[in-house]
Amino acid sequence: MNCFNIVINIILALGAIGTVGTFIVSLRQLNKQNQRLNELEEKQLDAKYRPDLRIVSYHGKVTGLIRLSITLKNHGEYLKLLEFQCDKDYLDKGNEHLPMDLDKDDIKAIILKEGLTAIPVDFQMKIKVQDKIGRLFWVPLTETSKGPIINFNEISEIQKH
Repeated sequence: MNCFNIVINIILALGAIGTVGTFIVSLRQLNKQNQRLNELEEKQLDAKYRPDLRIVSYHGKVTGLIRLSITLKNHGEYLKLLEFQCDKDYLDKGNEHLPMDLDKDDIKAIILKEGLTAIPVDFQMKIKVQDKIGRLFWVPLTETSKGPIINFNEISEIQKH
């Protein structure tokens, strides 16, 4: 083998190594782009399907004793109400109606408790819901002087283990 062929083979080997290196760098960049796309898709799904539940009314109807009820409207996509939780005994009937499907713009009145002697104040309540893509969330209801409200910053996804 002459010197010229050796130089050509070295140049070809270096070119092959450079091609493989370029291929590896390209794969890494493609992987990073796919991760960014996945993150964007997740954010879009989260924004589209995140629970957007609103309280239309909350009241105690007086007919001798008080019947506590809450009326909810789903402003977002489909979701399923799964469970009410309350730190006080105000849910005798609330979970009887569940699970309950709520399509976009559905309004549902739910009786929580009957037979109270006063309209409840100073309590913590939350609703467990499932969105259209199967994620679970707690939607907290915060008591105010005008009744409970939903603070959207406090809606939390329940992580699956």
